[in-house]
Amino acid sequence: MPTTHHVTLWGLEIFLAVVETGSIALASEQLSVSPATVSQQITNLEQSLGLKLLDRMARPIVPTPAGRIALESATRIIGDIRLMKARLTNWSISTLPSLRFAMIDEFQAGVTPDLAGELTGLYKDGSFEMWSGGTRECMDALVNRKADIVVVARMDDLDDSFEQHDLLREQFILVTSPGLLDNCNAPIDRLRQSRLVRYARYLPIARMIEAHLARVRLKNPHTLRFDSSYSVFSALQQAPGWALSTPLGYAQCQRFHGTLDVMKPPFPGLSRTITLLARKDELGRLPAEFATRLRRLMQKHYFTQGPLNSTIGNWLHMVGSEDRDGHSESDLRES
Repeated sequence: MPTTHHVTLWGLEIFLAVVETGSIALASEQLSVSPATVSQQITNLEQSLGLKLLDRMARPIVPTPAGRIALESATRIIGDIRLMKARLTNWSISTLPSLRFAMIDEFQAGVTPDLAGELTGLYKDGSFEMWSGGTRECMDALVNRKADIVVVARMDDLDDSFEQHDLLREQFILVTSPGLLDNCNAPIDRLRQSRLVRYARYLPIARMIEAHLARVRLKNPHTLRFDSSYSVFSALQQAPGWALSTPLGYAQCQRFHGTLDVMKPPFPGLSRTITLLARKDELGRLPAEFATRLRRLMQKHYFTQGPLNSTIGNWLHMVGSEDRDGHSESDLRES
């Protein structure tokens, strides 16, 4: 018999239902399709295999010798498919075989180590990889499938192939050498006359700051540039000057806490949002679970009482308590 049809999962499911019920009519009721559909799918399956699988004249219908062989394989195939569906429906962080996760450097002082500790406890059998880098580095890893989930500063040029869970919004802060603006009646003029310490041009944060300073018409030709907050603050500690930075950048540089002046800028503010990104429709509810876990750790590190939090807490705000489908992420499981 020539083969005119491919074997389909639907055809195998119908074959199993007919064998189980012994009747085309009962199988059609079980699957909520017409008897004609059941009969046609059985015919297609038999034609694709080139063998008769069912004795339709018997009452109840029974498999032929070839049908008994097909039944064994079909049962295994459909069982595996059902198991796969169940695993994909109910997976969590602890059941995923492997995961690659990247976060921006700003969380290395607290959130990243805590998250690493929690995930180490969950990942007993799977493979887990976690690393830190800049926003562009993390995004490149996500786009090139070298990372599955990333936490970065939100970017405006994202396309709709990514799902996004906002975590934290931070207002940029003015960081100055000690006493630079003390008793100053014209702070903007003082800033124009003082050395501005900038971030390296290739960094996304540098482009944000440059665009904002242009908007507020604050030009300063006296410039140093560095590729990290640590180096920026070190320069301010060594000589008079100022910089725009972020509360998270300041929080991770503990050496400079209490040695530099930190304040709200004397001009219109600038903010950025920290967000979790993953490729859409690939990880189920897992990105939302990660977002919930991260918000809890951020709450612990940045919003509980403490000397540092009293300094930076005014410029940080938790955001994104609901995902884009309107489901409260605080209700998601964390196991």
